[in-house]
Amino acid sequence: MKYISIVLISILLVGCAGIQTPPINPTSVAILTTPTAKLTITVVATVTPNINIVPILPFEEARQQSIILLETNNNCQLPCWWGVHPSVTTWEEVAKTLGSLSTGCCISYPIFEDGLVYINPPTPNDEHGKVLFHTYYLEKGIVKSMVIYNFDFAPMTHFNNIIANFGIPKEMYIRGHQDEGFRLVLFYPEQGILAEYSRTITSSTQENVKVCYQDANSPFLYLWKPNYPMSFEEAIVYLHVPTEDIPEFMPIEESLTNLNEFIESLGKLKGNMCIETPKDLWPTKY
Repeated sequence: MKYISIVLISILLVGCAGIQTPPINPTSVAILTTPTAKLTITVVATVTPNINIVPILPFEEARQQSIILLETNNNCQLPCWWGVHPSVTTWEEVAKTLGSLSTGCCISYPIFEDGLVYINPPTPNDEHGKVLFHTYYLEKGIVKSMVIYNFDFAPMTHFNNIIANFGIPKEMYIRGHQDEGFRLVLFYPEQGILAEYSRTITSSTQENVKVCYQDANSPFLYLWKPNYPMSFEEAIVYLHVPTEDIPEFMPIEESLTNLNEFIESLGKLKGNMCIETPKDLWPTKY
C-alpha cells in the first residue's frame, strides 16, 4: 500500500505539472501555436475591359490605301476627313477603318478616357519622310476635332482648291516674322474648317514684306463640327492651335497694305495671291 500510494502521488504531481501554462514569447507565437498552419492569400480580382488591338497592314499595302484616301478623301467633303465626321464618328469606327494604316503600333479601342490619339499613315513617297500626321481629339468616345498634316499630298487641301471649294472666307488672319515668313489662316467657322498655310518671304523693302500663296499646298488643317458657333479666339483654344514662340494672329484688315488687291486675286483665283504687310508690325526671328 505504501508503494501504491507513492506511485499514485507521483502520477498526480506529473498531471498537475502538465496543465501549467509556460510563459509565451511574443516573438514565437506562430511557432508555438500554429507550427503546421498554411498561409492563405486572398486575391482581389480587377476586371479589365476588353481592349482590341488593331493589326497593322504591311507598309506598302498601307501606302497604297493612303494614296487612294489622299486623292478621294473617302468620298466625303471637309470637315469630314477620310470618312471621319467630327462629333459624329466614334473612335471605335476610326480605329477599325484607319487604325491598320498607322505605321506606329498599338492602335486600340475602345477608349475609356478623353484625350488625343495619333495615327500616322504612310506618305505616298519618301520625299518628306515616311508618315503623315493625323491627330484625333476625343470626347466620350467620339472624335471631337482633328488636326491633319499631309505635306502637299492632298490636292483638295491646296490653297487654290480650298478657295475654289469654299469661297473667300469672311475671316483671315496672319502671323509671322519680318525676316522669315508668314502663316495665313483661312477661317470657315460655319464649315468647321481652319486651314493655316506657311510661306517664306517673297520680297522685302525697307517698309514692307511680301509673301505669296498661290503655291501654298501644305496646310495644317483643323477640323470640327460644322455650324458650331465659335469666335476665332475660341477656335484657337478649342482646336489646340500652337501659339508658343509665334507672334499673335492679326486680322488681314489690320495688317495688309494691299488688302483689296489680295481679295481680288482670291476671287479670280489668278495672279500671285500675295499679301504685303508693314515690317514694323512684326518682330524678327533671327
